[in-house]
Amino acid sequence: MINGIVYHGSNINGLQIIEPKVSSHGKSYVYATTNKVIATLFLARWNDYIFRVGHFNGRLHIVENYPEALKEIRDFASKFQLKICFY
Repeated sequence: MINGIVYHGSNINGLQIIEPKVSSHGKSYVYATTNKVIATLFLARWNDYIFRVGHFNGRLHIVENYPEALKEIRDFASKFQLKICFY
């Protein structure tokens, strides 16, 4: 990780200000990560029915819930760019 840089994936093109939004857990947050792969997943809207994300034994795991699920996300997300945030 480069100190002071996190990534925010959004399907809103040209996003200038990142504001807290209520998530599925009912709380309002701004999400960002030091991991470009995880941020890229959020370039498209998805839910736990499409794929699951987690860590196991210190490694990132992304599991498709049906064939070609990640291809759908990739095809949609290729239209957008990651927002680099400095803190």
